[in-house]
Amino acid sequence: MYTQCLADEAAGPIVALCNNILSIDPNSKGALQTLIQVAWHRGEYTEVEALADNLIEQDPSRSEWRYFRGFSRLVRGASQEARADLITAYLTCKNEDLCEPIRAAILSAEALDGDPLPPAAYVAA
Repeated sequence: MYTQCLADEAAGPIVALCNNILSIDPNSKGALQTLIQVAWHRGEYTEVEALADNLIEQDPSRSEWRYFRGFSRLVRGASQEARADLITAYLTCKNEDLCEPIRAAILSAEALDGDPLPPAAYVAA
């Protein structure tokens, strides 16, 4: 239900609220992360990447933001850049529920560009 809400027109008020917050505080992590979720569920990966850029600039240690940006780059066909983000996300991952999807995305990026996965990526951070 939550995913459906983010993907359809019901997300309009959520987006409007986030945009209001950002007009007051352009670096609001909560608003930016919510907008990433909406864009993600709508398949708007260029927007996801732009929002993630802002969040990563604020706090580069958050693995989920690198995952969002890396996956978005992977979808757009930028597999080398995607791998860099995804490997960093994996090596800094502290959320067990997120580590496996990150690893799977790395393997997808590897399959696309043919480069081997670095040995450190096989070891949980």
